Amino acid sequence: MKTPDQKQGPIIHKILPADFIVRVKDFKRVLAEVETDSLEKTLDYFKRDQNPESELKVWEKIAVTYQWAVIGNPGLTKEQKKDVFAVVLGLSIGTKDFSNCKSLSKEQIAGIVNRFS
Repeated sequence: MKTPDQKQGPIIHKILPADFIVRVKDFKRVLAEVETDSLEKTLDYFKRDQNPESELKVWEKIAVTYQWAVIGNPGLTKEQKKDVFAVVLGLSIGTKDFSNCKSLSKEQIAGIVNRFS
C-alpha cells in the first residue's frame, strides 16, 4: 500500500480476485484497531500495485506478527498496540531503529523483530 509521501499511480488491475479480497478483509480484521484505511481505499492501493500478490503477502505477515505480539502481551494499551504496528510496519520496509516506540520495552521490540524475521 501507499505511504503518505508516495504519489498514487494508475490502476493496473481493474479487478482483484474474490479470494484476494477475502485475504485483504482477513488482514484488515486483525489490524482493525491500528490500520484504519477503509476496505475500498486498501483495495484501490492494491489495484495500483505492480505486484499485488507480493504486497498482500507482506501485509499478511504484518498481521500475523501483530496478532502474535498482541496475544502474547495481554493487556496492551492502545498506544502500545500502535507501537507494535509501527514496529511491524517498519520491519516490512527495512527500518531498524525503533527508539520512537516509547511505550514498548526493548525486550518487547526485540521479540517482535525476531518473530518478523
